Amino acid sequence: MRLSIVIGMHLTLAAWAWHTQLDAPAEPAPLPMVVRAIALSAPPPQEPPRPIAPQAKPRIPSPKPLPPATARPAAPAQQTAMQTAASTAQQTPANVAAAPQPSAPVMEQASPSPVPMPVTAARFDAAYLQNPAPVYPRLARKSREEGKVLLLVQVSASGEADNVQLKQTCGFPRLDEAAMDAVRKWRFIPARRGAESVAASVVVPIVFRLEG
Repeated sequence: MRLSIVIGMHLTLAAWAWHTQLDAPAEPAPLPMVVRAIALSAPPPQEPPRPIAPQAKPRIPSPKPLPPATARPAAPAQQTAMQTAASTAQQTPANVAAAPQPSAPVMEQASPSPVPMPVTAARFDAAYLQNPAPVYPRLARKSREEGKVLLLVQVSASGEADNVQLKQTCGFPRLDEAAMDAVRKWRFIPARRGAESVAASVVVPIVFRLEG
């Protein structure tokens, strides 16, 4: 049918061109239009779609029926728990004893520390003691030896010189020894702590000086 329509159109165009040539003056003939009939090939028939085979679903094994659960009576357990709680409640007062309350600490009043009694130092310069002066050595006078000796004396509670030591020398051994010999024989007023006589130390100075 398409081929018939194309040929008819070509014939119509050829007739129109012929009449035009008769009416119009002679002109150079145009180039002929070449028309070629092209047979249109019919499209190949489409194959019908193949039916899709249904996929086999995996068979799920049916679960085996569980054996019927045997219900256990809960009453004995509850009774046992109640009996245990009751026995515990009965035993608790017997086992738990009231803790004794801590007694309040007794505040001991600190006794005041005794006030130390003042100590009176020992004395050796009392007139009634009549302590003799050291002897001036003859060789020391001849050599014109002079100086001051300091003696450290440990006086007992009875007033005697228990120990005599040289605290400071005068530079002349003869004078130092003469002073120590004299003080060893002296009597002292012992030191006192309150009304009590106590042993104590006292420093005794001895001066050696030449006259004229």
